[in-house]
Amino acid sequence: MRLLRFPRPKAAGFRVITHLHSTASDGEASPLYSRVSAAIAEAVGEADAPKVKWHEALIRPETIEALLTRASKPIDLVCLTDHVTRRRHVFPEASLALARKYQNLILGAEISTAMWSAKRGAYVVSPEILLYGPTKPRGACERQPHYGLVQKDLDDLYASCVPEGAAEVEVNLGIAWAERKGYAWALAHPLDGNQLEISELFSLFVQARSLEALNGGYPTNSFRALSAYIDFHNAVVAEGGAPIARRRLDATTRALLSLLEQAQPRPLVPLGGSDAHLRNLDRVVTVVEPADEIGARPVAQVFLSAVKAGQGVEASFTPQGKGSSWLDLYREASIIVWKNYYENRAIIFAHPIRAFYVAAKTVRERLSTYADGHDVNLKTLARLGLKPADIVRLERRARRAAAR
Repeated sequence: MRLLRFPRPKAAGFRVITHLHSTASDGEASPLYSRVSAAIAEAVGEADAPKVKWHEALIRPETIEALLTRASKPIDLVCLTDHVTRRRHVFPEASLALARKYQNLILGAEISTAMWSAKRGAYVVSPEILLYGPTKPRGACERQPHYGLVQKDLDDLYASCVPEGAAEVEVNLGIAWAERKGYAWALAHPLDGNQLEISELFSLFVQARSLEALNGGYPTNSFRALSAYIDFHNAVVAEGGAPIARRRLDATTRALLSLLEQAQPRPLVPLGGSDAHLRNLDRVVTVVEPADEIGARPVAQVFLSAVKAGQGVEASFTPQGKGSSWLDLYREASIIVWKNYYENRAIIFAHPIRAFYVAAKTVRERLSTYADGHDVNLKTLARLGLKPADIVRLERRARRAAAR
């Protein structure tokens, strides 16, 4: 029987890639499937469209394996979080084999979600859930257990959490499902790539255990805003909210403070996720520093347990790296489009002008949607006045009030 690998993390802390994609995110598993399929049909015609093989992510399992085993700048833990949707939520055998072979890889998933908006009278796109799984290995009695999810998890999630009229998992039901199972999870890039207003986002933040504060595929401004929110959130949680004076807070911040006090949430874990689809797999990592010596415990177990416990309880979490600019996003999207063009050149080059026009239009429309939603939420969050200096002042005021 082959000995399983349970690597021991460094005593001072370890580096984790908490959000990563592979070629398993392609096709019907991608949230972009409908849009891209329509664009392909427009570019090459209905007859040739089924012949086109389109990839959203170009990272192959062997590339991830090389990352796990490299000697220079090693990564202690990788969370493989490929897209899953209602159309396709199946773990490919290559991903399962990788998780079984390497115990410093967590087989997770990025769950597409929707949320009912009473204001708009429809389901709208809400933040995706990075679902990691339980703290114990799955199939521990088998020859090759692994950390993370199993196919039964995805089947149960989609069978029980997609209400009538919703295209995807309803985000509140998905969160409740993960909590009921006792699984570690996070909200992925919550200021970007969704259609929620800031008040709707706050209703999710108070349920969360962790937020992906820094994402390698989105602008750094989002990281600044989310970091300020997490500081405010954790300051309120630490002091119970009561000692914080309200007179100098604006109406929106006072409403948020009341929501936090009513919900009595846990301290939020800030995660940094690479979200790589093409290259630079470790462009963003999360440094995890355990509060106690972890001994021989597997690094995956330490991470999953600490995410569930909350920031500063079993470990401290620090995102490292930087986000992308909008120019970087356009560049990466263009490279992925060109590589898809080249792979399908026999079909695409039969319609070169139309294909180029449709591709440019689709990339521009998609990224413009991201930019619009990002700007609206960022400006609203900025109006909360959640500046680092304000957080320090509030914390000092809370400590003085507690001392009295």
